[in-house]
Amino acid sequence: MSRVFVPLGGDPVDPDNLTTALRRYLPADISYDVVFESVRYLSGRCLDPTISRRVAWRLAGNLPQLKSGQPVAKWAMQRVDEWVPVQILDAVTCRDRKNKVAYQMTFLILAGTPCPMRITGVWGPRAARAIAIQLGFSRPWGKYPYRSPYDLVGLRLLGLLEAARSRESPEFHEIYCGAGMQNWNRKNVLKLRLRNDERCPNSFTYACRQCAYGYDACRAATHPHTYVTAACNKCGQGAVLTDPTDPARLCLKCAEAVRLQPREPH
Repeated sequence: MSRVFVPLGGDPVDPDNLTTALRRYLPADISYDVVFESVRYLSGRCLDPTISRRVAWRLAGNLPQLKSGQPVAKWAMQRVDEWVPVQILDAVTCRDRKNKVAYQMTFLILAGTPCPMRITGVWGPRAARAIAIQLGFSRPWGKYPYRSPYDLVGLRLLGLLEAARSRESPEFHEIYCGAGMQNWNRKNVLKLRLRNDERCPNSFTYACRQCAYGYDACRAATHPHTYVTAACNKCGQGAVLTDPTDPARLCLKCAEAVRLQPREPH
């Protein structure tokens, strides 16, 4: 990615120059016109690292479409139903539409036309348990017993994006996880997280979902960012665990209490 975008500097994008640079690193059977139409919307914009990374990921995640002559510009709406691989990035407690305790799941789309967008969905406890078995967890007496929705973080699955429901944002309600993807989940996430013939890298004995480390510091972690100690703006306690990305600067307990407040009836 750096070989393409860094030489362009911070100058406004010329789609011709960007297309020429990108084609040096794309398969030869992808035409100039297809790449040009995929990046034309960037004309005149200055590329920062975030935009550059998204463009590179979107092209890499859609090579079959590019080879077939279909441009992959920035996602605007889902035109056809599409199976896409996604990875679970985070899980936090919330209230669902029926005011019941549930979990808001954040997903990263790894390939397909909306790649690499982040989307969210709400799973109830029963749904999360049923899905866990599909993703590679075992029954309670097996080697990979399911305990909590937080343990789903990091796992991969396929989601069916439905065009009829994905007008403003990609949305899926049907999932699939084949044997190969289940094996990936077990080998790369669950084996370490559930201490299945593995030891905690930091020699901790408590469950990963109880750990302050995020997966910015440990690959077995169940949340993105390592928690820090700070004063809470709600309860007033000092030196309590907080999420460094929380703009409200609440401790973990207060942040959860806010998310779980019953919704006002309409």
